[in-house]
Amino acid sequence: NFPGQRVRPTNSPRPSGVGVKAKRTKLLQKQRIFLIALTASVSFVILIACLLIFSKPKLTLKGSDVIEVEVFGEFSDPGCKASFLFFNLTDKIALQEDPSTSEIGEYEKEYSLSHFGRTYSITRAIHVVDKTPPTLQLNGDLELTLSSMDFFQEQGYAASDNYDGDLTAAVTVSKEYDENTSTCILTYSVQDSSGNTSHAQRSVS
Repeated sequence: NFPGQRVRPTNSPRPSGVGVKAKRTKLLQKQRIFLIALTASVSFVILIACLLIFSKPKLTLKGSDVIEVEVFGEFSDPGCKASFLFFNLTDKIALQEDPSTSEIGEYEKEYSLSHFGRTYSITRAIHVVDKTPPTLQLNGDLELTLSSMDFFQEQGYAASDNYDGDLTAAVTVSKEYDENTSTCILTYSVQDSSGNTSHAQRSVS
């Protein structure tokens, strides 16, 4: 032996080529697993980003999208709900003021939501209508007995409407004579501006 030369004991095991290859294989497997996990994480982040950028919140009206309200009646708003992906955004909805029900007409109520710098909205149609017929009241008796129609004097009547007000001047009177009973039927009719009608009758015999 030369001076300073390290002598390997005769009984020391020599490095095995199979062991080195196994270590390299394990290392490559770990690297592959890491790359797969990293790719999955990046893909997930990209997916979430795309959903956040390109998805829109959903606004849904509760109840009917068209509601009828009687004039001077009370409008009861069923409300609206909003969601974005798995998030409930209903409490973020901005509500427009309820329309007045004192005027017949067609109105809209808007529900809007501001989300990521954009505004989304949905509307509900509100129809204020008059379906209440006018009131028609006859003065005097509804059944009169006279010796002749020549002696008949109109005892008067009055008509009013919840929306149009006094309609007494709009009352029309028609006569129909029944020869079998010798009775004259007077029919009083009145119609409001919404087409609602009322009738009343007086018989004179």
